[in-house]
Amino acid sequence: MRAYMKQYKFLGDYRLRNVFNRLIVSELKAMRCPIVVIPVNESTFQERGFNQVLGLCEGVQPVNCLRTRQGKKRKPPIRKESIAEA
Repeated sequence: MRAYMKQYKFLGDYRLRNVFNRLIVSELKAMRCPIVVIPVNESTFQERGFNQVLGLCEGVQPVNCLRTRQGKKRKPPIRKESIAEA
């Protein structure tokens, strides 16, 4: 699964969306509620070439009610720092 996500998300292999698309779309349609997708910022979109979540949800019309802000990307804290803060 880790290799799949790396290939799909970070290496931009858009064809891999078809692996889970049918299952995800079926589940989302069964929920019968609005789907809100977190947008990616412009630099991420340019880097990867597509929005990974929209690819997986292709076939479901999401509600576009969120926008990104301009600014630096936040890096997640190092695991040791996260554990120390908990």
